[in-house]
Amino acid sequence: MSPAESFAVNMEYFLLDPEFACRRPAVSSYFRQLFGVEDQPQCEPRLMFYTIVEQPGKWMKVDWKKVYGVFLAVADPGGESLLGRWGHASLLIVQCAPHREVVSEECWNDQEHHVFLDYHSNPLGYEFQKDMSISDGLFGRHLAQLHPFTYANRVQYYLEREKRGLTFFELRSEVKSHAEMVRDILYFMFESFLAYRGTWNHLNKNCVTHLHESLQSSLPELQAVTLMPLTTPLELAKRYQEAGVAVPTVRLEPDL
Repeated sequence: MSPAESFAVNMEYFLLDPEFACRRPAVSSYFRQLFGVEDQPQCEPRLMFYTIVEQPGKWMKVDWKKVYGVFLAVADPGGESLLGRWGHASLLIVQCAPHREVVSEECWNDQEHHVFLDYHSNPLGYEFQKDMSISDGLFGRHLAQLHPFTYANRVQYYLEREKRGLTFFELRSEVKSHAEMVRDILYFMFESFLAYRGTWNHLNKNCVTHLHESLQSSLPELQAVTLMPLTTPLELAKRYQEAGVAVPTVRLEPDL
């Protein structure tokens, strides 16, 4: 389907389907901003992510109104695998516990409610396998898919197993309000989780490029940020700091 056809089909659903905002929240939000629609959608999207690798089928709910912040998470280069020496970039959603009435920095303590959103490579067929050919990944024979993880899982994996530190950079926008930025990022990532199956190439279609392309749709400041081939996660964080959309906030050191 061409972009023009996709636009027309989604526009038809936007106009005629009262539940379109629930199923395609990012597209619905885009149309509302484009055409200046001020009335609220008739339903509130339920942002439910289910784990694919960690405890397959476990559901994790994200309420964007209870999210303290969205953070770029950068894992240090290192670890046992060859690809680990590149580092890794993902998103951390710091979400407050349901009982909290005020969304504040204290929500960092509610770790059981945080969610990592992580682009990974999958072999063709969408099913995760532990033994994935590096050569297939180099030649684009893997699929890119968004994987949700719990906070505990990623911290244990990087800090304890891989002995790699994690640095979190808070994402900010001067064009959008904090609430609008959080909502738009989560809406887009939710749709990506449900439907996106892109091409993975370890060199130029990897965790950095997929994450950057996703965030460009939600952060206007990133439209002017272009990445060079072989941009590493640490270089991505540097570019985001230069663009004024990322601030280093928390550092977790590995268990040595």
